[in-house]
Amino acid sequence: LTGNSLVSIDTSGSVGIGVSNPSDYYSTANQLVVGGSSSQGITIATGTSGTGALHFADGTSGTSEYAGYISYKHTSDSLRFATNAVEKMVIDSAGFTKFTKSTGGVVASFYDGTYGVDLAATATGGSIQTFNTNQKLNFNTYGTGDITFTTSTNSERMRIDSAGNVGIGTTSPDAKLEVSETATTSGDARYELLITEDNTAS
Repeated sequence: LTGNSLVSIDTSGSVGIGVSNPSDYYSTANQLVVGGSSSQGITIATGTSGTGALHFADGTSGTSEYAGYISYKHTSDSLRFATNAVEKMVIDSAGFTKFTKSTGGVVASFYDGTYGVDLAATATGGSIQTFNTNQKLNFNTYGTGDITFTTSTNSERMRIDSAGNVGIGTTSPDAKLEVSETATTSGDARYELLITEDNTAS
């Protein structure tokens, strides 16, 4: 099907929309080519409660029908990505990205070919870890921002300010290390720093 038609099917069975030579494109992805001289695109339209999806299949039954997929769920305005027939990443309507791994462990890796950082999560907690044994882990802010450490629903426990001062129990440390405790019900304030020695060595 050629001539003045906007759709071309060449002798190999490749389909071109807006192009007359679909087989000239990369051989593993030229069965359908949409193109032209200006900006081009493909739209998947659904109802407001529907989901639009692109599936990657290696079979016609079970999970092989959707071994991988990209889908947009309109009821929650979220974009979803799956591998091995399991959803692994969601970008929600607020722009937050969630990585999912059913067995826990490393859920996201940032890797440049030699060095990288893993984000891991398990039932007992989360961690940030480096790939390489000689690689250091930096916590850095630009400008005059502080680094804070929080627990128990965002309760601040420790702060490193822009001057390098460390505060425990205070948000404005005035020394290289300041440990502070709020006053008790009796009116007494406690300042605590406990140093212990391990005497178990022979």
